[in-house]
Amino acid sequence: MNKKLYYYILYLVFIFLIGALFGGVIEIFFQSLVCNSVKINGFLNGPFRPIYGWGSLLLHFIGKKVNKNVFLIFISSLIVCSLFEYISSFILELLFNKVWWDYGNYMFNINGRICLCISLCWGVLGTLYIIIIEPLLKNLYNKLNKKTLLLIMIPVFLIYVIDSVISIVSKI
Repeated sequence: MNKKLYYYILYLVFIFLIGALFGGVIEIFFQSLVCNSVKINGFLNGPFRPIYGWGSLLLHFIGKKVNKNVFLIFISSLIVCSLFEYISSFILELLFNKVWWDYGNYMFNINGRICLCISLCWGVLGTLYIIIIEPLLKNLYNKLNKKTLLLIMIPVFLIYVIDSVISIVSKI
C-alpha cells in the first residue's frame, strides 16, 4: 500500500473515531438543552456512537464533492444524513427488534424514524462540520506525529471493536 493511501485511510479512521466519540457527547448535550432530560440509549454499551462516526465519514465525502457552496452543503447534509438515519433506524430495528429512537411525536415525521426538525439540525450540523470542524480535525491530524497518533488510535479502535462485539452479542 502506498504511503498516501495509508495516511488517507488512517485519516478516515481518525475522523470516524472522533465522530463516534464526540457525537454521543453532543447528543447528550443537545438532549439536556432542548429536552431538559438525558436518555443515554446508544447501540453500544460504551461511549461510542457509530452512527456519528459513519455520519462524519459521509460528511467528509459530501465536503469533497460540493466545494464550499454553503447551500449545497446544507441541502446535501440534510438529505444524506436524514436518509442515513432512516436506513440505520430501519436496519437496527430489523436486526434487534428494538426501536432505538422515535420521532413519532414530532411534526412532519416519516414513520417516526426521521422528522423535519431533526433533518434541519442535520443540515446545520453537517454544514458546521464540513466548513469548520473537519478542517480543524485535518489540521490537527496533519500536525500530529503519525506514530504517536497510531499509539493512541490503536487502543481506542480496539476498545471500539471490543465494545461492538460485546454489545452485539448481548443484544442477539
